[in-house]
Amino acid sequence: MPYCSSCGRPLTGEGRFCAACGAPQAVAPPAAAQHPAQHPSPVLPGQAPPPAPGARQPFPGWAVAFFVILAISAVSLLAMFVLPFLILGSIFSAVEKALPAVDRAAQVRSGVRDIQMGIETWRADNARGTYPLEAVVTPARLGRYVDPWPVNPYTGGPMQPGGGPGDYDYVRLPAGQGYTLTGYGGDGAPVLTAP
Repeated sequence: MPYCSSCGRPLTGEGRFCAACGAPQAVAPPAAAQHPAQHPSPVLPGQAPPPAPGARQPFPGWAVAFFVILAISAVSLLAMFVLPFLILGSIFSAVEKALPAVDRAAQVRSGVRDIQMGIETWRADNARGTYPLEAVVTPARLGRYVDPWPVNPYTGGPMQPGGGPGDYDYVRLPAGQGYTLTGYGGDGAPVLTAP
C-alpha cells in the first residue's frame, strides 16, 4: 500500500493528492510497465520481434559475409596456383606420351649411325681391311671407337646386340667384305638398316 510522501499517512484511492494533508503525489506507473516480461512490447512493421530472454542470438550478418568472402578467396587462390600445375602437367604428360615413339626411334637411328662409324673406324685401323667379327661389335670391345656408347632409349642402358626394342643386330658378310647393321624400334620392327 502506498503512503503520502509528505505526512506519511496511507493513501486511499488513486488520487493525485493526499486526502489527509493535500500534498501532491507522484502517479504510480501502470501495472504493464512494472512487469515488461509479462507483456511483450509492440513490434513495428518490418522489424523482427525481440529475442526471448535467454534465447540464443543469431550469428551476425557481417561475420557470415566475412567467412563467405574468406572461403571464396581460398578457392580462388587454389584455382590460381594449383590448377595451372595440374593442367600443364596433364598437357606435358600427353605430349610426352605422343612424342617418345618418334624421339626413341630417332635415338635408335642415331645410335646405329654411331656404331656404324665405329665399325668403319675399326676397319680402317685393321691391317687386313676387313670388317670386325660379330663378337667385336659390342659396347665392351668397340667402345673405344664409339665414345660415348649409344644409350638404348627404351631401357636407359647401353644399346646391346639383339633384336629387342632399342637394340641392334650386326651381321658380318662372308670374308669380312661387308656387313648389315640393323636398329630396332619399340615394336621390334627395324628402324634403320645400314649400310
